[in-house]
Amino acid sequence: MSQPTLAATRRNPHRLFLVVMMVLMACGILLAAKARAAQPSIGPDYLRLTPIAFSVIGQDNKVDLEVSIALALELKPGITESMVSPYEPKIQDQILVALSDLWESHPLNVNVLTTEIKRKLMPVIANVTGSDKVAQVLILGIGEKRRV
Repeated sequence: MSQPTLAATRRNPHRLFLVVMMVLMACGILLAAKARAAQPSIGPDYLRLTPIAFSVIGQDNKVDLEVSIALALELKPGITESMVSPYEPKIQDQILVALSDLWESHPLNVNVLTTEIKRKLMPVIANVTGSDKVAQVLILGIGEKRRV
């Protein structure tokens, strides 16, 4: 069977319509893919940290409180997770020390406020990563279990 000629295509307007539509669809798909690739990501990137757990030791050298906290770091525009993740082990260590100090400085019957946690952690994180990478600390959850 031979290929349809232009004259045959003109006689069958449905075939011509289908060919034109397929070409237009292919062009539209290519343009959409190109536009998607050119768009910057919308919104900030985040680095979710491994949850941190620690014990608060009382004056009698016994565990008074067990604390667990889940955190994420909101990264500044242009900073990606892969740019900050190499710092994660040191960030985790420094956060653990800072949070232990914060909880131990509070009386057992006084809750630590989230604003205090953020205020304490931002300089610690900036000291590890530099001040140009992390916009803020997000507290995803806090759990406390009293042992008294």
